[in-house]
Amino acid sequence: MKKTIIKMTERKQLITLLKRSIDIPLKRVVAIRAPYWDALINNLPKVFEMEEKTLVLDHRITVRYIMQIPFSQLKVELDQTRLNKLIELLEKVVVIPPRSYNKNSYYTVKEMSDSLSSTEESIIERLEKGEFKGAFIDKKGQWLIPK
Repeated sequence: MKKTIIKMTERKQLITLLKRSIDIPLKRVVAIRAPYWDALINNLPKVFEMEEKTLVLDHRITVRYIMQIPFSQLKVELDQTRLNKLIELLEKVVVIPPRSYNKNSYYTVKEMSDSLSSTEESIIERLEKGEFKGAFIDKKGQWLIPK
């Protein structure tokens, strides 16, 4: 399978996606590309550094926290510089849904959980961590995993 890399020209597509889903938690809007979950965790503190290189990362600002809140709340909680840095980081690690795709080429969470004899919750947890290469969230907020 061909590796997809988000180009700078797709920044507008990411921002449009975030704005379109402004009141929905990020984890239901964007999918993290495998294996970039660790990269997101490791680079998130850099987003919140000040010029004097001291972290202003308080106990609430974690990857899990950021992925659970909507973009509208991030816009309130972060200043414009930090918001732009977060968008730049997301640009590197998220899967932008393809403009067109054949739904028959993808498993749903239910189908994947049945085939792996696992719960839907555990599949979603793994999806949120980027464990399924090429998985993305469609416009309806449903996960799709390549067959």
